Amino acid sequence: MKLKRLQIKGLFNQFDYDISFENEEGVTIITGGNGYGKTTILKIIDAVFTLNFPFFITFEFEEIKLIGEGVEFFITQEIDSTKEPELFFEIFLKENRSQKIDKMFVFYFDKYITFLESYFKMNRIDIKQESPNLWIDNITGTTYSIFELLNVYISKILAEMKVRPRKDRVFHVKPELLDFVNATNVTFIQDQRLSNNVRSYTPNLLGGRTLAYTPKLAVLGIAEDFKKKMEENYSRFQNFSLQRQTSLMTRLSKEQQSLLTKEEHDERYTKLNQQQKRLVELGLVDEPLELITYRKDLATVASVRFQDIEDSLNIFNDFANKVELFTRLLNQKRLTFKSVKVDRESGFCFVNAKGKTIPLDKLSSGEQQQIVVWYDIIFNSTSNTLLLIDEPELSMHILWQEEFVQDLIDIISLQHIQVVIATHSPSIIRGRWDLNQDLVELSEVQEIIHA
Repeated sequence: MKLKRLQIKGLFNQFDYDISFENEEGVTIITGGNGYGKTTILKIIDAVFTLNFPFFITFEFEEIKLIGEGVEFFITQEIDSTKEPELFFEIFLKENRSQKIDKMFVFYFDKYITFLESYFKMNRIDIKQESPNLWIDNITGTTYSIFELLNVYISKILAEMKVRPRKDRVFHVKPELLDFVNATNVTFIQDQRLSNNVRSYTPNLLGGRTLAYTPKLAVLGIAEDFKKKMEENYSRFQNFSLQRQTSLMTRLSKEQQSLLTKEEHDERYTKLNQQQKRLVELGLVDEPLELITYRKDLATVASVRFQDIEDSLNIFNDFANKVELFTRLLNQKRLTFKSVKVDRESGFCFVNAKGKTIPLDKLSSGEQQQIVVWYDIIFNSTSNTLLLIDEPELSMHILWQEEFVQDLIDIISLQHIQVVIATHSPSIIRGRWDLNQDLVELSEVQEIIHA
């Protein structure tokens, strides 16, 4: 779904915004001072399309309207002051053609409290409620507000929603809403992106389990993910090539193949040779497959074999294009005195001008930022992706900031994605004020309208 507008009334009980995402480039740059809600706006969009609807009880607002192609998505909330704590939350989906408005989502706060208590007991997690809005981990001493617990355990809530009886579910989602949000893939590149907390549990003396978080550099996880993607593509390539080789004689005896002329043979030979050379240079294959040189008595075999090799190499097409873009972008514009090389043993590695390998954890924070951001953009964004980027300028050299949006636009032309950026940096904009939505100006416009 193409996002067109986001309208918010009473954000933080203070701001009204009407934000447009419609421009030819497909990039919207949101700016504004601290406290105006730039990051919150990205989180609102992400929460809608990832079904993280409980996020909307963590801040104040009157109404949110998300407008896309053919649909308008309304979010409203009501606090029931007769119950403590109790919150009633609804989402409406409006289809422009039928003008039908229907209740799509309801969150039950009291059932959420009950769910947390049973979940902690079942998993021997020693977290207890001390007061309506204070929970404490008796092992670590960590305290949580009810909303912090909500964010930590949202994935568990989504999982249990599928198996619990409807009457006991923390919230209810209609299938029409699931269809709506699943039609759009959202990638959210957040500001705290250089490390991820890896969750683990260790037994404690009380017979329970202690929850611990170990920080792990994001760039290390990216290298592992890249290696996994390489292995998956190479495995498909190997299996397909082997299957075609073992069935070659059987297919030759059954299929009628047209003979290749010498000119046709040489043309396909050159094309396949170049295609294989590219994959070897990118580090995706170790050595090229053997090509048959022209012989008239082997013209039929060559025709079948060439087609087999072409089909095998085409398995790499999409991944190879992304690898080429990723390495070219880093090597030509983003790295100083070093370059990235694809390595099937480690995924990718970095080498200095003398060819010495540089450990990933020794790269500067700015270089790691570049790797994390561009990897997510290139490898985790598919067609029909809505890409959200919070503060891309972090640890980024001023020249890199100035090139960022144009590089992004070049990628969008290939990936067919839509991008929303939140930034403090004028260098990110670099004169592209036609892409800018400034929250200070938008709030002033709304004040004039309502005056």
